[in-house]
Parts: sequence; C-alpha cells; structure tokens
Amino acid sequence: MEYTVFLLLLSISFGCSCSISTSFLEDEQLSQCGQYCFSAVQTCLSQLENTLKRVELCEAAGPSDILGRIAQLEEIGRNTQAELLQLKQQMSPTPPGNTLSTEIGEKIKRNFQKLGSKLFYIESTDRKTWHGALQRCYDLGGHLASFQSQEDIDAIDGKLKEYSGYWIDVTDQYKEGAFVSVSTGLNATFFKWGPDEPNNAGDGEHCVELHTFEGAPVMNDILCSHRKFFICESSLI
Repeated sequence: MEYTVFLLLLSISFGCSCSISTSFLEDEQLSQCGQYCFSAVQTCLSQLENTLKRVELCEAAGPSDILGRIAQLEEIGRNTQAELLQLKQQMSPTPPGNTLSTEIGEKIKRNFQKLGSKLFYIESTDRKTWHGALQRCYDLGGHLASFQSQEDIDAIDGKLKEYSGYWIDVTDQYKEGAFVSVSTGLNATFFKWGPDEPNNAGDGEHCVELHTFEGAPVMNDILCSHRKFFICESSLI
C-alpha cells in the first residue's frame, strides 16, 4: 500500500513538473500549479496517515483478541472435560465393598433392628411433620415404613407407645382418596383403618399415621403438618 501511494505522489509531481517545463508557463501559472500539486499531495498524505493508523490498530488489537478467544475456548474445553469425567464417575457402578456402601451398612446396623421379617427404626422421642419424617428416614438409610400385612404391624406393636401416632409412608396428597406408598410409588394395597377412617376431616387430611389411641395400632388420615413420631424401614443390611 505504501509503495502504491509513493508511485501516486511521484506521478503527480512528475506530471506537474512536465507541464511546467514543456509549456513555459507564466509565473502566475506556476504558482497555480504549485498550489494544486500541494493540495493533491496533502490529501494523499492525509489519507495515507489515516490508513497507516488503522493498520497499526488492527495489528495491535487483532492478535491479542484472537489469542484471548483461543484461551476462552481452551478453558471451556477443560471445564467440559472435567464435567464429563465427573458425570462418568457418578454413572459408574459402585464396586462391592466401597466406602459408601460400608457407611450405609454401618448406619443401618446402628439404627435399625430386625422385627419380624423386616428392619425397622421406631422413633418415639422426636416428633416431626410427615415430610420431616420422610427426610429423617432417608438420612438414617431407609424410608418411611410400608406395611404390607397385619404381620408387619404385629411385629412392631410391642415397640409403640400408648396413645401415640406414628407416620408411615401412605399418602393421598396427589389425588384425594388415591392412597399411594411413597416408598414404592405404587398404590397402597394394605390398610388397617380405624373406625370411620379415612374421613379427610376438614378437607385437608392427606397423610397417614399408625396410632395407638384406641389400643391396637390402626391407621388414620391426618394433616401432614402435624408433628408425630415415625417408623422407618430398610431393606438393606
């Protein structure tokens, strides 16, 4: 670009000089030619200066901008690889005898006891809402108890306090009258309702307790926000 501009300037100057030397112009004509040539050269020089400035700016900003973008792409690539590795590790099957399995097993042995054919944890000190009891059983390594037969109830009967209520895993929060076991995700199939239960008193009783207010344990629907004792169950050992 600089070479082209130089030729342009040289051409203008040469053309002006030839015109002066061959035509023997008067002093006034020479003065006019000099003014014209200077004006043309000044315009070209101004354009050249602006062009060189733009080139310098591009040369200065271009490489750093490209390098910056490359660095960003490399960082994204590293982060993506780390996330994929973490996901792969999470999806990998847990090998036998690993620390996590050992910790869960020790937790269950420490908290649960064999009653009948199942492992139960019966909380008769701390009262929680139904949802709080659900979380607590999970923390202990189990789930809210899912009673499938009268034998299951008979197995824990002697461990329950008198005149007390215990949360179990049955609820109809999702659809009134459609009681499901949250432990299995299926419709509950075994019930031992107390007299006139379930009655959804006040149009808000959607969680089920096993209570001893009438002697032998029976089921009752009640507000999920009430604080009750609870019974957890585990199928692991």
